[in-house]
Amino acid sequence: MELILSGLASGFDWKSLVDQLADVQRAPQRRLRSQQVSLGGVSSALSSLSTELTNLKSKADALKTAKDSTSLKTAINEFVEQYNKTQRVIEIQTASSTDSKGAVTPGILADQSGVSEIARSMRSKMVADVAGVSDTLQRLESLGYSSEGFDNEIVLNNPSALDAALQADFSGVQNLFAGSGGIGTRLSNYLETVVGDEGSLSRQRDGVLNEATDIDDQIRSMEESVQSSRAQSISKFQAMEKALAQVNRQSQFFAQRFGRL
Repeated sequence: MELILSGLASGFDWKSLVDQLADVQRAPQRRLRSQQVSLGGVSSALSSLSTELTNLKSKADALKTAKDSTSLKTAINEFVEQYNKTQRVIEIQTASSTDSKGAVTPGILADQSGVSEIARSMRSKMVADVAGVSDTLQRLESLGYSSEGFDNEIVLNNPSALDAALQADFSGVQNLFAGSGGIGTRLSNYLETVVGDEGSLSRQRDGVLNEATDIDDQIRSMEESVQSSRAQSISKFQAMEKALAQVNRQSQFFAQRFGRL
C-alpha cells in the first residue's frame, strides 16, 4: 500500500500535481486505446465478412452435388441468395453515411484495402460468359437473371426461363454453374484465395488482430514509463518536504534558543 505525505512542510499539495502530470502523460495511451477499439470493430467486421464469404463458397460447391432439376434449382437459388447477401454486407461495411449536419462517417471497412475489390471480382465472375456449355446457355442472363447495374446484386427477373432451361437441359444448366469453368466453380476457386487459410482476407484480419495486440504492448510500455516518472517526482517532492521539515525544525530551535536573549 502506497503512503504519501503531501505538503506537510511546504503547504503545497504536490500529490495532486503529480497525479495531474501522470494523467497528461497518459494522453497517448488514451489515443491508442481508442485506436484499439476501432481495430476491434474492424476485426469483427472482417470476421463477419469472412463468414459470409465462406458460406457463399459452400453454396457454390453445393451446386456440384445436385442430382435433379429440383435440387439444382434450390441450390442455384440459395447460391444467388447468399451471393446477394454477401454483396450487401460489403456495401454496408464500406459505404459512407452523411448526417443532417453534413458530417460524413465512413463505413467500418471503408479504409480496408481489397474489400471493395472482392465485391467487384465476385460480380465479374458471376456475370461473365461461360465457355463450352451451349449456344443458349452461356451466362446467367440465359436463365432469366440480370444485374441492375447500380449495385452488385443479381435479380431473377424471369423465373420461367430458369424452369424451362432446367427441364430442357439439366446437365447444361449444371455445367453452367458447376462445370470446370462454371460460375460456381470459378467463384469458389476465387474465394479460396480470399478466405482460405492463406487467403488475402484471412491475412488481413490477422494483421488487424496483431496490430491490436501490439497496441497492448505499447500501452504497457508507456504505463511503465509513466509510473517511473511518477515515482521519481514523488521521491523528489518527498526529499523536498524532508529538507523543508529539517529547516523548520532548525528555525524553531533557533527561535526558542535565541528568542529569550
